[in-house]
Amino acid sequence: MAFELEQPATLEFGIYDVAGHRVATLHRGPHAAGTQRFVWDGQDATGRAAPSGVYLVRIADGVSGGMKKVVLAK
Repeated sequence: MAFELEQPATLEFGIYDVAGHRVATLHRGPHAAGTQRFVWDGQDATGRAAPSGVYLVRIADGVSGGMKKVVLAK
């Protein structure tokens, strides 16, 4: 997933199941301005393969955030 940051920010980029449970955190911390890319390898926080299905990607900077649906298909 790619997105643009207008200015440097502290971000949290996480993957959640449709029930709202966090599956994995891909990044938590400072990020430079510009185009940002994150790739989820389909594993949960413990390193196990997550099942196929619909997941929510959440990007938050501590002030605002957004969610997007993604599908993990194997």
